[in-house]
Amino acid sequence: MKKAIVFNNTSKYHNGCAKVMEYLHKDLQHSGYEILASIKGNTDTLPYPPEYYEQADTIIVNGEGTMHHSK
Repeated sequence: MKKAIVFNNTSKYHNGCAKVMEYLHKDLQHSGYEILASIKGNTDTLPYPPEYYEQADTIIVNGEGTMHHSK
């Protein structure tokens, strides 16, 4: 099974964000991906050691909120 990591899970902000993240997760799983992590909000630091990310076949970065919050 392919493995994915999702950055900037914005589901906590409002219902629209929650639905987008729900769809993204379901689409990844439907496409044969195991989601290793879905990291909440935008962050300047990695919450796991660098070796952890080497397991992923793909890393998805959600751009929501990044252009208007200086991140």
